[in-house]
Amino acid sequence: MRVGKNTSQAASVEFCRKAAKLCAQQTAIPLAEKSKIFRQLYVSFRVQCGCRDAINGAYPPKKSNYGHGQAVLRRRAGRCRARRRRGAFVLARIFALFPPAATPELKRRINTFMAEKLKKYRHGLLLLYFPFYLAAFAYLEKKVPDKVHIINCAIDQYIPFVEVFIIPYLLWFAYVAVAGIYFFFKEKESFCKWMYFGMIGMTIFIIVSYLYPNGLELRPETFTRDNIFVQLTKMIYSMDTPTNVLPSIHVFNSMAVYFAVKNSPKLKNNKAARTGAFVMTSLIILSTMFLKQHSVVDVLTALILSCLSYDFIYNERTEKIRDGLEELKFRRKRKEFSKY
Repeated sequence: MRVGKNTSQAASVEFCRKAAKLCAQQTAIPLAEKSKIFRQLYVSFRVQCGCRDAINGAYPPKKSNYGHGQAVLRRRAGRCRARRRRGAFVLARIFALFPPAATPELKRRINTFMAEKLKKYRHGLLLLYFPFYLAAFAYLEKKVPDKVHIINCAIDQYIPFVEVFIIPYLLWFAYVAVAGIYFFFKEKESFCKWMYFGMIGMTIFIIVSYLYPNGLELRPETFTRDNIFVQLTKMIYSMDTPTNVLPSIHVFNSMAVYFAVKNSPKLKNNKAARTGAFVMTSLIILSTMFLKQHSVVDVLTALILSCLSYDFIYNERTEKIRDGLEELKFRRKRKEFSKY
């Protein structure tokens, strides 16, 4: 249609059947269904997305039309963008945790911080004893001795099996752990004494179990009741063998916690803490016998050993010896500094 200038004459319109289409479909001709360009772009895009069928040489179905192909491309492109965003987020978090380069000032701050923490919590090095103890205990549990000495006594026959005592028996783990965490962060000296106390008993236990293999024959073969406490007791029986029971570690470590609370500078005047520790320790000691996990011989041996350890760790003579050793170290350091 063409109008040369303003005129009152009607414009003439001429329709051409074979004229070129001036629309958006014209640019889509190279991406038609049977076009090689579309197929190559489609396959290369799927290869970039990691699709196995494209990597192996498979092509999109021949019956797919142009609109379906465009929708697939848009979905694939959206997924790739989402993957790139997630990857960038993860890398940003990693670089935030581990900076690629640290300035001298940052290194100095890190070294100062680590030195302060190591100096403040250097008493935590005593915890390195537990891996050695656990390794030795696992070895003793797997070792099959030639002869096992049964250490039952006549008094054990008069002690009934009471499954309710499984509660304080299992609370022993939390009891010892909570006490250790408290003393570790709040009272350094009490933590060290508590660790020395426990190390004495556990080391003697390992030596006795190795040189004098022992065991018990007290566990009931059948249970008259069936409840949750009996099920927990059966679980303990399946995990803990009735061997290497002299002296009782349950009893000894419970006494270690009680003595630590009793002699703690912050807790010795706290009546609730001292009473709670005494009650909890007493229940744990009774639970070892009422669950047939230990005999009276094991319990008495652990109590005697704990009293001897208490006299060695918390005695005034020991405190004087420790103070004397610290004074000697101080004098030696003073002499070294006086030379300069």
